[in-house]
Amino acid sequence: METPEDILQHLKDNDTKTLGMRASRMAEVISISYEGIYTPTVEYLKELDKLYVNGYFMATVIFAATIIEHILRHKLYPVANRSRVDKAGLGTLCTMAVRMKVLSKNEVDQLRLVNKMRNTVIHTDVSFAQELMSWANPEISDP
Repeated sequence: METPEDILQHLKDNDTKTLGMRASRMAEVISISYEGIYTPTVEYLKELDKLYVNGYFMATVIFAATIIEHILRHKLYPVANRSRVDKAGLGTLCTMAVRMKVLSKNEVDQLRLVNKMRNTVIHTDVSFAQELMSWANPEISDP
């Protein structure tokens, strides 16, 4: 059994190995401004940034899709049947957003890409998803 000191050393070693990649990813998101965005959504987006910066790509994709669903539901409530909106998945919400002219086809095409990524992560063999994520961040080692 590892001691807390062994675990601490493992964490320090891993932090050192991943520091460069985390710094690069932080540089990508640090200038993003969430000014004017509804407060709870800002907190979701800040959490999403942390997942991405720290290399948790599967969680980033899944959480990004969840945030998009949340935002689309609120955009569609004023113009669509609330019961139908509540039951819809991300793909259906995207279709509704175009039909109700809440978003452009180009915007929805970009959101559908996130939906495809999410589906790949959650509906594929776990080893494939883990391999995909390790390819995206080779510096992350398993604890």
